Amino acid sequence: MASPEVAAGLLTNFGDAADRRLHTEGERVTTAFEMADSAAAPTLLRVAVCVDLTGERYVGDEGVDLTPPDRPDERGSIVELALRTSGSDYIVSGETELDPSDPANPCD
Repeated sequence: MASPEVAAGLLTNFGDAADRRLHTEGERVTTAFEMADSAAAPTLLRVAVCVDLTGERYVGDEGVDLTPPDRPDERGSIVELALRTSGSDYIVSGETELDPSDPANPCD
């Protein structure tokens, strides 16, 4: 689940991909999921996530691989998780991509 702001951004990205007739094939694998900041817990958690992108590619409508050749193999980010008002689970409330050289980046 995502906050309305995050969901709106995802819908825009999905719409852009559909307009360009792009889709993904393969899979991404989460290789790290670590607590980055729990000072505001349980209301808000920040986790550092590393995703391996080597198994995923972008494909055009004719089956042509459009994955940028300079795309990094891994993507590190800080994901904000907000406790829902029901208090029973969390939603993604934000995400910030990390530079590979950032000390907070959990990717090896």
